[in-house]
Amino acid sequence: MRVERKTGGESILLSEKFLLGAGGEAKVYALPTSPEQVAKIYHKSDPTRARKLSAMLANPPEDPAASQGNQTLSIAWPLDLLHTVSSREVAGFIMPRVHQRSPVFSFYNPSTRRTTYPLSNYFYLHRTARNLASAVRALHQRGYVIGDVNESNILVTETALVTLVDTDSFQVRDPVSGEIFRCSVGKMEFTPPELQGQTFSEIERKPEHDLFGLGVLIFQLLMEGTHPFAGIYAGSGDPPAYDERIREGHFVYGSRPVPYKPMPFAPPYTMVHPRLQRLFSRCFEEGHLHPVSRPTADEWRDALAEAEASLLTCRVNPQHRYGILLETCPWCERATRLGGRDPFPSPSDVQKGKHLEKAPRKKSPEVKVEMRPSTPYNLPIPQRAGAVQYGLAPVSAGLSASANSTGVMGGPWAYSAPPAGSVTSSTPTIALPSNRWAWTALSFALIAILPGFRILGGLVAWFCGAIAIKKSSKLGGSGAGLAVCSILLGGMMMALPFVFKQTRGVLDEEGRGVVALSVSPDGKQVAVGTRRAEDLSNVGGTASIWDAEAEQLLMALGGHYSGDVVALSYSPDSKLLAIASWGTLEPATVSVWDVKSGQTLWSQKAHRNSIQTVAFSPDGKYLATGGSRQYVRTREIFAQVKLWDTQTGSLLKTLESEGEVFSIAFSPDSKRVVAGCGSSGGLGTFKRSEMGRVQVWNTETGDTVWSKSAHAAACLAVAYSSDGRTIASGGNDNAVRLWNANAGTLETMLEGTGVNVSAVTFSPDSNTLASGGSEGEVVLWEVASGKPVRRLLGHTAEIRALAYTADGKTLASGSLDNTARLWKLKNGR
Repeated sequence: MRVERKTGGESILLSEKFLLGAGGEAKVYALPTSPEQVAKIYHKSDPTRARKLSAMLANPPEDPAASQGNQTLSIAWPLDLLHTVSSREVAGFIMPRVHQRSPVFSFYNPSTRRTTYPLSNYFYLHRTARNLASAVRALHQRGYVIGDVNESNILVTETALVTLVDTDSFQVRDPVSGEIFRCSVGKMEFTPPELQGQTFSEIERKPEHDLFGLGVLIFQLLMEGTHPFAGIYAGSGDPPAYDERIREGHFVYGSRPVPYKPMPFAPPYTMVHPRLQRLFSRCFEEGHLHPVSRPTADEWRDALAEAEASLLTCRVNPQHRYGILLETCPWCERATRLGGRDPFPSPSDVQKGKHLEKAPRKKSPEVKVEMRPSTPYNLPIPQRAGAVQYGLAPVSAGLSASANSTGVMGGPWAYSAPPAGSVTSSTPTIALPSNRWAWTALSFALIAILPGFRILGGLVAWFCGAIAIKKSSKLGGSGAGLAVCSILLGGMMMALPFVFKQTRGVLDEEGRGVVALSVSPDGKQVAVGTRRAEDLSNVGGTASIWDAEAEQLLMALGGHYSGDVVALSYSPDSKLLAIASWGTLEPATVSVWDVKSGQTLWSQKAHRNSIQTVAFSPDGKYLATGGSRQYVRTREIFAQVKLWDTQTGSLLKTLESEGEVFSIAFSPDSKRVVAGCGSSGGLGTFKRSEMGRVQVWNTETGDTVWSKSAHAAACLAVAYSSDGRTIASGGNDNAVRLWNANAGTLETMLEGTGVNVSAVTFSPDSNTLASGGSEGEVVLWEVASGKPVRRLLGHTAEIRALAYTADGKTLASGSLDNTARLWKLKNGR
C-alpha cells in the first residue's frame, strides 16, 4: 500500500514486513525512512475522523516532557496526515514511535513489577503518578478530554516518564468550527458514576470525567494495584460488579459507611500521605455527588510532590520508602506478611535472584529508619533483573535535572557502576536516637496537638520525657534533646487553649457536652442544652439560661430529662424558649417554656423515633421540629419536619422525606423552611437518604420547592442568610456548601477541617458565615469570596452549635468539651 504525507507530499510504501501490529480499527507500520515514527492506517476511511485529525494537528497540546528537553514525549500526538494516492482520502496519520515502555499496570501490579522492574520503589510510583498528572493537565489546558482513561493507554519508562497513547480516541473540540468529536469508548473500572451505563458516543465528556479515572490510577499506583472500590462484600447475595459499586459511591476507604471491607492483602491505607487521602475522598466521595469537586490534575501533582518529599528510606532495605509520619516501615511488615515476597526487593537480593524465589524470608531485624532527603528531580533509574549497576548520571551535562512548570520529572540517564554489591548515596545519613522513652514522649506530644487530647497528651509527654532524660545518661546522652523538645511541645499544647483564649466568657456545664444553644434575639440571654452525663446514673441532659453580659446562670429549666437536650430555639420576641429532647428512655419531645416564669406552656411527643432540631419561624407563627419515623414492617426511615402552632402546641402540618432530619431553618419571611437530611448509619433502609440532602418546603402549601444531594452521608447543619438569598449546609464530608436559596443551585463549596461540619450560622448582615465541627475550632468565612478570614481557638472537642447575637458583635458556640463560649468579634470580622 502506498500513501503520501500531507506535509511535503512524500510517498511511502507500506508493506507487511513493516507491520508492527493490527487491531479491529487499524494497522500500525514502521516507517523505513523514519525509525522514530510509525504510521497508523485505518481499515476504512471516515470523513469525520479526517476532520478530527486535522483539528488535532492544528492545535497540539504543549507536551510537558518535550518542553523540558526530553526526547521521550508525554503524549503520542499525531504528527502528519497520510493520504491515499488515488482517492486523496485520509488513510491515517504519522505519530511518534514509543520505545522501551510498559503499561502502567506493570508498575503498580506487585507480581509483574518484581519480575520486570524489581528495582522500582514507592518513590518511583509517586513520580510516575506526578508525571501522569502533568500529562493530563496539559491536555485539559488545551481543551482536550481523554475520555477512555485506562491502564492500557498509559505507558511508562524505567525512569518513570509517562506517555499517553491512542490519542486519536480522545474527545476533540474544533476551536474553529466548534464541532465536537466524541470519545465513543470507555472502561467500566475507570468510568465515573454519572457515566456508568451511558452510551459514550452520545455524551460530551468533561475534564471532571477524566479526573475520576486519574484518581483511580493514582490510587492503584500508591496502593499496590488495589482498586479504590475493591473490597470484601459484607452484604447478602452476590457481590455487586464494579460499575454498580462506582455508581453507588462505595469508596471502601472513605468516611461513609459502605458494605465492604478492605481486601485482605491490600496495603494499609495509612501509608498514603494524609493530603492524598483528602484528595481521594474528594474524588470518590464528594465527587460522587458533585463531579466538579474532584481534584484537578494540578492539585494531584502538588500533593504528590509533597508526599514524595516526605518519604524516608528504610535502613533494612534501601528500596523501601515510606512516609515520615509512619513509625515503622510498612514494606518490611508487608514482606513478612506475604511470606518473604518483598514488594520492593533490595539490590543485593535482585543481584542474587532472590526476588524470584518463593521461599519465606527469615525474620527481619528491628526496623530502624534513616532520613535521606530525596533529590526530587534527580531520579535514578531502576534496573531490570540481572543488572549489577546501581549508580546513575545524566547522559548530557547540559540537561537540567530540575522540573519546570510542566512538572515532568525523569529523563535519559546513563549507568555509572559503583563496586559490585554496594549501594551508593551521596546524601548524609542522620542517626536517630535509640532512647525509646524519648520517642514515646514525642508521640504523645504530637497526639496533644489534636483537640480533645491536649491535656492528656501533654501530661504523658511530660512524664515520658522526664524518664527519657533520666535514662539518657545511661545511653550516652541519646534522646535527651528529643525529650526536652517533646516536653516543651506538650506544654505548649496544654497551654494552647489559654494562650488563644479570645472569649468573653466560658459557661461551664460541669462535665456534659454542650450540643445545643440559642441566643435570644434581644441579645440578653444564652440558652444552653447538654447531653446526658454518661458517667452519672439516671442524670439526663439539662437546659439552662445564662445572662450574656454578667455570664451568670439565671435558671435551669426542667431537670427531669433522661435523654439529651438536643436543640433549643428562642421565639422572635425572646419570651419563649423551645426545648427538644430525646434518648433511650425518653420519647422525642418538644416543649415550650415561658422564659420569665420558668413554666412549661405546652409539651408534645413530636416524633416517633428521634428529634434532632427545633426552630421558631421569624414571624412567630410556627415552631418547627425535625426528626424521623421508622416503619417497623418495612424498616424504612422517613425524615419528618413538623410545623406546630406556637401558642397552642397543636400540629399544623407534617412534611416528609427520606432518611433523618438533622437541622432546620426558616427563611426570613417564614414562607419556607429548609432541612438538612441524610443517614446517621443507624437501623433502617435508605434510598436517596443515604446521601446528605438539602430540602426546602413551602410552609403554607407543604410542597417541596427543591431538593438537592449535598453531602456524602448526612447534612448535619443548615442556615438561611438574613437576606434570604443563600442557604449554607455542613455535613460529615468535611465540607460547607452555599446554595442559591431560590434556584437550589450550588454556588460555593468551602472545605472545612476535620471529619464533620456540624454547625453553621450567618452573621446578621449575611456577609460572614461561621462554621464549627469535629476539630473544635470556629471558622469565619467571607461569604463573597468563600475564603476563611479568621479561626477562633479555645474549644478542645467537637463544636455542635453556633449562634450570633442580633448586633453581630458576639458569637456563641457550644462544644462537647462541656462549655459554651461567647466570642467577641472585633471590627465586625
